[in-house]
Amino acid sequence: MVSTSSKADTSTTVDDWFDNVENIKPLRGGRKGDTLNEVSRCTNKYSAEQAEEKFRTELENARKTEDDPLSVSDLRDS
Repeated sequence: MVSTSSKADTSTTVDDWFDNVENIKPLRGGRKGDTLNEVSRCTNKYSAEQAEEKFRTELENARKTEDDPLSVSDLRDS
């Protein structure tokens, strides 16, 4: 008989697997579910908040630079 706690754990790991399913190359012999779940957990280096903060910092740094290689005014001056 399966306990309810392991059943909840299984549904969580299945959800984790489905979040990353398009990043997994299928094999003819298949893959172990535990391995797939472990890999999917290891790929998240940053939380969503950390990723957004890094994005905002990089965006702000990009705005501060004055050299814009796509600037139309730079092309007219040459």
